[in-house]
Formats: sequence, C-alpha cells, structure tokens
Amino acid sequence: ILAMPGVDSAHLLGVAAGLEQGSEHPLAKAVRDAAARRGSTISQVRSLTAEAGRGIRGEAGGKTASILRGAAARTDRLELGPLIAESRRLESEGKTWSIVLEEGRPLGILGFSDEVAPGVREAISALSQDGIAAIMVTGDHEAAARRVAEQVGIVEVHANVSPQEKLAIIKEYQANGKHVAYVGDGINDAPALAAADLGIAIGAGTDVAKEAGGVILVRSDFRGVALALRTGRRTVGKVKGNLTWALGYNAVLLPVAAGALVPVFGLGIYNILPITGALAMGLSSTSVVLNSLSLRFVSLAH
Repeated sequence: ILAMPGVDSAHLLGVAAGLEQGSEHPLAKAVRDAAARRGSTISQVRSLTAEAGRGIRGEAGGKTASILRGAAARTDRLELGPLIAESRRLESEGKTWSIVLEEGRPLGILGFSDEVAPGVREAISALSQDGIAAIMVTGDHEAAARRVAEQVGIVEVHANVSPQEKLAIIKEYQANGKHVAYVGDGINDAPALAAADLGIAIGAGTDVAKEAGGVILVRSDFRGVALALRTGRRTVGKVKGNLTWALGYNAVLLPVAAGALVPVFGLGIYNILPITGALAMGLSSTSVVLNSLSLRFVSLAH
C-alpha cells in the first residue's frame, strides 16, 4: 500500500475498498480485508462500472474514483511521480499493481502478490500425465506471471494480455485443431470462457465468469480442474465400454433365447431357458451398473 505524498493510506484503502465492495474477485476481497484491518472508512460508491482489461470506476462521496491496472495506467500515461520507482520495484519482485484515483488524481498504488494455492502444482502434474498441456494466459505483467509459472511447472506463458487478446489466443489454438479448456475467475476471463470448448469457472470468482463457464468448481480448488477433465474422459470410456459389452452380450445370447440351442439339446432346454434368460439379463444390467459406479473412485493418483 503506497500512498502519494500528502495522501492518507487509510483514505486510499477506503476509496479502493468502496470500489471493490460488490466484487467477488479474490483481489477485491484482499483490498477489503486490508481496509478492515487498518480501520479505514469505506466510501459509499455509486454508478459503479467495470471496464474489461482496465479496472473499475464509480462515484464516491460526490467525486469520481477508479482503480486501474498498472498496464492501463501506463497506457493512459498517468503521472505517478515518486511512485514510478515503487511500481517498477513491485514488478521486479514479481508482483502486480493497480493505481487508485480520485477526480483523476492518483492517490497511490496497491501491490498484489499471487500466492500459489495448495494443490496447483499437483493439478498441473496430473494434467501433464493425462497428455494435457497447461498454458498460462494472464493480464499480469511478465515477471509476476513467470514467477508463478515456475513455481507450478508451467512452461508456456502469455502475460500482460487483454480480454480480447485472451480470446484471440483461444481461437488461434482452436484454428490449429486443438481442443481448449479455459479456467478463469474474473470479468476479464468471460470472453475466453465462453469461446473455449470447455469453460471452467472458479467458484470464488465473479458471477460473470460463472455464467460464461460450462463447469463451476464449487470448492475453488484447482485440483478440481484436473479431476473434472479426468472424470469426463473416464466417463466417455465407460459409456463406450458399456455399449460394447451390452451389444456383444446380447448379440451372443439373443440367438440362444430364440432357440439356437434346440437342435443340439432338444425342446427340453426350454424348461430352463426362461430362468437362465432372467439371470443373464440381470447379470448384464448389474455388470453395466458396477462398471459405471467405478467412476466414484476416480482421483488424481494413478
């Protein structure tokens, strides 16, 4: 939390927390938590507008206020004064930052450090074992993205990209014949989530992301991504296996039920065929159900 000279950091946090009051995004929660810890008075914000790839803006206490991503601040060529060096320091440390403005005047910058959630590296490893390449596509700057990617074992990284660029990357992979699953939690991820062959929304993410996603991870555990994909593949395999078994089973026993064994055993075989037919039918159904129930034991452990 780095305030401009003459600006109270509590006021900076109060404005930022007010703008983030209605957001479900983890970074928004981090801002609100920081404001609560410091006892900041949270501004009441009206006319809140989210700008994809840039940030949010609204009206707080009769004044316009906004939070812009660092990349957007550079694009707008905002005058950061003494905070320029601090923003570069944050980036060199692998952190992302946003700037808080009031009436177009910078109040200060907020630095964020992404903590790798438990199980992410395990999930990436499981995806790799299943032949699925994990690629990072993020709006964060290069240094922060690379730092996290190295920790979790991701090689290919697309950093500092806008929502439109995320969408373009998805379409490029699809044009090359790839099936794409996209995982996201924010409003900036919504276009990519909708365009991907499978959109997976994080449960703690924004409502927009959840609406765009085809799968929602209720527990916000990234291992659920690998588990969902593995379960989907196993389910398709079970369906094909059950159909093959059922068709083969019936192809063999239907002629028997129709009397194919009469020339060999005589008409007396019909005394036991009804009972054996019922048992055979039960065995067929039971085997299919038991085979399907084995999906309950799908896990990330091979």
